[in-house]
Amino acid sequence: MPILLITATKLEAKPLHETLALKEEDFALGELFRYKNNIYLAHLGIAKVNTAAGLAILIDKLKPSKVILFGIAGAYPNSGLEITELVVASSEMHIDCGLKTNTGWQDMKSLGFSLLTKGQNYYNLFPTNSKLNKEFLELGIKAASFATSETVTASHSDALRIEQNLNVAVESMEGAAAAQVCLALDTPFAEIRAISNVVGERDKSKWQIEKAVLKLNKKIVEYLESA
Repeated sequence: MPILLITATKLEAKPLHETLALKEEDFALGELFRYKNNIYLAHLGIAKVNTAAGLAILIDKLKPSKVILFGIAGAYPNSGLEITELVVASSEMHIDCGLKTNTGWQDMKSLGFSLLTKGQNYYNLFPTNSKLNKEFLELGIKAASFATSETVTASHSDALRIEQNLNVAVESMEGAAAAQVCLALDTPFAEIRAISNVVGERDKSKWQIEKAVLKLNKKIVEYLESA
């Protein structure tokens, strides 16, 4: 069974494209590449709809043994994570799906609707695969709780409020969608991110996208060689 690697953008896998012999294949909802006979790399587009739609089709098409989402992300101010540090998701949370009132945000449980029923009701928080996570932990990567928002948190005060109220460390735009789809389709899922910036910091001169991507891709290659 193949391994499926996914990113939101081709930029996040640029070093892989420069170093591996990747063969492009037809795919309507993004870009799909094959490496050797059992590794696929797909770029599905930014945010949750692109991720969910493309990933569901690829799982049905390829029947992968595991799905690994990788890319860059922001770290919340008090997470303790450093710029360019690698981190694997211990869980994923939808933080823009629920109810917004004058007194704050409430999750899907407050509305009485789950996002997925799979043995139990899942509202906003979705697990990642502990066995697969362990493979990355053994490569020296720490674990932390992840959050997914399709609206980028662009203020320091909002970033502090989110991490305090929801106990999350890393923010991106796709992870919870991938975790939800993989859980629904019984496919082991892991997510590894390189920290490119602090959540709420909009001064791009303080971001380290290129260094974060390079470090992340080196670890992905190391993982594939050890798998």
